[in-house]
Amino acid sequence: MHILALIEIRRDPDGGLPADLLRLAYRASRRGRILLVLHDVSAAEIDAELDALVREMPLDIPGLLYLRATDIGSLAEASSGASMIFVSNETQTYWRSALLGRRAMGEPDRASEVLCRIARPACLADLAVRTRRPRRNSGPGATSFHI
Repeated sequence: MHILALIEIRRDPDGGLPADLLRLAYRASRRGRILLVLHDVSAAEIDAELDALVREMPLDIPGLLYLRATDIGSLAEASSGASMIFVSNETQTYWRSALLGRRAMGEPDRASEVLCRIARPACLADLAVRTRRPRRNSGPGATSFHI
């Protein structure tokens, strides 16, 4: 299975989730599979964080894939098919020795820059779907696209 980006998700120093990174990852999942490797974070917490965004986005988004960091066998398989890997320094040290050898990896902070570019609308139709609003002074069901 081809993975566009594999991103390690850890809690922020204050105990919260990296909400901006999660939103960017979800938006970027329109372009390819994004795998989140969860360290002491549950899939339910991430789903709750993304609920509002998921309701706003088109229904054709595949969404995110989740994998627990403790599932070493699945991590080895997923990372071998990943185009980009963003994991913390401590994880990189382990993965280099156990899973990936000398494969290039970046810090999760760097993932935001890349995901921001990937998540951009590719055409006007993508942009129009994101900005659909009802017309003013129109009958029920009438919509227009504001770009």
